[in-house]
Amino acid sequence: RGTGCTYSACLTAELAQGQTLSSALEKTIRYLAVALESAAMWSLGAGRGTIHHSVGRPPLFSNIP
Repeated sequence: RGTGCTYSACLTAELAQGQTLSSALEKTIRYLAVALESAAMWSLGAGRGTIHHSVGRPPLFSNIP
């Protein structure tokens, strides 16, 4: 459901921003935990759910009146 791809993408992004491996792993694991927890309450179609990739981000277009 995307957890492996999300894990590697998040870890790579953190490392590219100059984080240490330890810090990048910590942030990645924390993000995935929150995204998976949030996905349990998020409905998207039928069947098994997916990871909630946009958890913690402001709604799109939230600054448009």
